[in-house]
Amino acid sequence: MRLVTHQIDVAAPPEVLYEAFTDPDQLAAWLDATAEADPRPGGSLRWTHENGSTVAGTFVELVPHRRVVFTYGWEDGSFGVAPGSTRVEVDLEPTADGTRLTLVHHGLEGEAADRHQQGWGHFLARLQARVDGGDPTAVPPLRRPRRRDATDPTPPPRGALMAHVDARPEPTHAFWSLAEPLLAGDGVDEGTLMGFPCLRVDGAFFATCDHRTGDLIVKLPRDRVAELIADGTGQPFAPAGRTFKEWLTVPERDDARWVALLDEALAFVRGA
Repeated sequence: MRLVTHQIDVAAPPEVLYEAFTDPDQLAAWLDATAEADPRPGGSLRWTHENGSTVAGTFVELVPHRRVVFTYGWEDGSFGVAPGSTRVEVDLEPTADGTRLTLVHHGLEGEAADRHQQGWGHFLARLQARVDGGDPTAVPPLRRPRRRDATDPTPPPRGALMAHVDARPEPTHAFWSLAEPLLAGDGVDEGTLMGFPCLRVDGAFFATCDHRTGDLIVKLPRDRVAELIADGTGQPFAPAGRTFKEWLTVPERDDARWVALLDEALAFVRGA
């Protein structure tokens, strides 16, 4: 089994996020579904997407404004996940600017884990947009790359995941094109940080990009970040005025430089 994990920072208090997971109207708004919820231990939880697919489970643990735990599965057994067969834990940690939301989905493996990793990332981005006063429908719809025949011994050509790239906001296409070979590497997959897709290795984040500008953002040792800022290669990564000393923003696209920095960030985080 593999953990599906996401963490986002939201500029809203924990009680707002708690209601987003327990109030049926709030659930429906960010899940783009019709929802039913009886928020008490043993109470039912159910939502149905526009395509008719329904998730069903029950609440297991509720700590007001701090923690929501529920079982989860698809009524039609999609992805081999039966109703109530897996478990989702949502923890809400107050921060100076709002709330840090951590979601962990237990009990998935293989394609089911891959699909739910992407799916939760998409819907949490919608949730963040909604509570931040934005438009959840502006989040790009879910689209997945076509799967290659597992019996084909030849490696996928560069561009095989372009359907995945095309599902991103246009400014981020350069980043995801360069990230494609990394996603084929051992232990590298996609997660969500602060509501936006990023690259991680063995669960640790090492690169992403600014969804508005497409600027590369990588994690490196502090002295290396300082060096690259000093020589003009990059700029401090300081969302909402808070500087992250192990992260660097690289605003000018240079494919060779970006590839080298992605490789450097991957090696740094993998060796941490």
